[in-house]
Amino acid sequence: MPSQLTTVYLLRHAESRPSATVKEPDWPLSELGKKQARDIVPTLAKLDIDHVFTSPFLRAVETAKPFADFAGKPLRIHDELREQRSLWADSEADFMEQMRKKWEDFHFAPPGGESNAECQLRIVDAIGGIIRRHPGRTLLVSSHGSAISLLLNSIHSSFNFKGWMRMKNPDLFRIKAEVDSLAWDWSWQAQTMS
Repeated sequence: MPSQLTTVYLLRHAESRPSATVKEPDWPLSELGKKQARDIVPTLAKLDIDHVFTSPFLRAVETAKPFADFAGKPLRIHDELREQRSLWADSEADFMEQMRKKWEDFHFAPPGGESNAECQLRIVDAIGGIIRRHPGRTLLVSSHGSAISLLLNSIHSSFNFKGWMRMKNPDLFRIKAEVDSLAWDWSWQAQTMS
């Protein structure tokens, strides 16, 4: 029996509104982010998506919801698609230094944080499980910059800290899966999001 090719579109959430007074999972989209989520609907509508999965974090849900509503698809919340647990530093410079350290040492994590190695294992397992349950389908996965970048790194180790830095909000990547083999379609992303 021939193996079935599964297509997964990885959607990084639109611009969010971080707040020191709101827990990170509850950060909503900014006004610009809400517009970005609406504006990406026509692009997603052309992709023949069968199922929509999302991180439970509000900004990922709010990014996928306009398309799911338009397409009449239920949003399937998947906890393992959540963002990497980090120590949110006092300044942008501190945060960037923390992220640089994580990419230099995949086992580094600040107290209470999650290392790149831990997050990568979680996201790869989550995507693998979703693919195994929906072989041959076209899937949309709304998630986060660190989680998506670590999945892409598991496919191409050349995707590194600089690749993470270049990601946009929102951003869209396409991977193809056959059995337990993932391939990242680099050329598609460059053509559609440039």
